[in-house]
Amino acid sequence: MTSRSSSRTKKLKPFVMFTGYDNAHDKKAVAELGGVLTEDLKECTVLVTDKVRRTAKFLCMTAKGVPIVGPGWIANSKQANSFQGTKWMMQCVGTFFYRACKKSALFFRSLVSPCGGRGV
Repeated sequence: MTSRSSSRTKKLKPFVMFTGYDNAHDKKAVAELGGVLTEDLKECTVLVTDKVRRTAKFLCMTAKGVPIVGPGWIANSKQANSFQGTKWMMQCVGTFFYRACKKSALFFRSLVSPCGGRGV
């Protein structure tokens, strides 16, 4: 196997940011699994929160299309001893938005637009 093909098979380590949810055990689990904790909006690849909040981090990650997950993603990842994939993340995002967004699509667009996102 060449170094080029082996680099494709390596899993990218997630850059994880937390918003409105601060749990030292979960942060430690992210580091133990090989993830990177970040506060940089540009490098974040996964946002963790326990509920939908109108925070700058949440709105910006929504606008960027970054997966937003709950603490269960970390628990499941820890149990599997590796970060769970996009399919699990997207299920979590759907759960958040279907439960929390009872307002119109226009309202949702008004939250996403200031962060550079586009409501569809």
